[in-house]
Amino acid sequence: AVRRRAESTYDVDLGAGWQGAKGICNGMLVATLGRALGREFDGRDPFAISAQFPAPAGPGPATVRVAQLRRSRGLCTGSASLVQHDVERVRALAAFGDLDSLDGFDKRSSGDCPDLLPPESCPGATPAYGRLDLRLDPRPCDGKVQGWLRLTDGRPPDVLTLLLAADSLPSRDGAVADLTSYVHARPAPGWLRLSRVTTGEGSDAEVWDSRGR
Repeated sequence: AVRRRAESTYDVDLGAGWQGAKGICNGMLVATLGRALGREFDGRDPFAISAQFPAPAGPGPATVRVAQLRRSRGLCTGSASLVQHDVERVRALAAFGDLDSLDGFDKRSSGDCPDLLPPESCPGATPAYGRLDLRLDPRPCDGKVQGWLRLTDGRPPDVLTLLLAADSLPSRDGAVADLTSYVHARPAPGWLRLSRVTTGEGSDAEVWDSRGR
């Protein structure tokens, strides 16, 4: 949640339940910036957010500052930064619009969806921040880490959940220095399927909904 304090300025309280070994989960920070940008753009959806993390963020109050760079009927672009104790912790550039206008944009079919064991056959992952039910497929899969994700409070996933999910799977390299997320559709209710592969050039993750999108 974000609270508008002044024009293009929002207050947020970062919960201790989202803290890992290297500070607040980066996916959670990106989702927080996404919430503020969505408020600034009258409820529009994130198409893409590219974030960098100059310093780790910790639990407690923080400030999100948003700037609109371009605004039109079909596409809005802006920047956002999260500041805590007078130190910038996250900065991002983003494009927002109406996800319904992208219907059919992603041409991949459900046959490309990760093939996973059922959730009940996959062990839970630690840490999952207490708010996420994250279950990893135990089978080796060509260097990939794959699994299931849902919110523990029973809420269906929304667009911001996708931004969180994009950085939820464990990585050999630990916390990332930059994270770019692209959203193609609103997620259907149910489990999300996650797949992440890490190479010497970085890490790529995919998030699929219960309809195989």
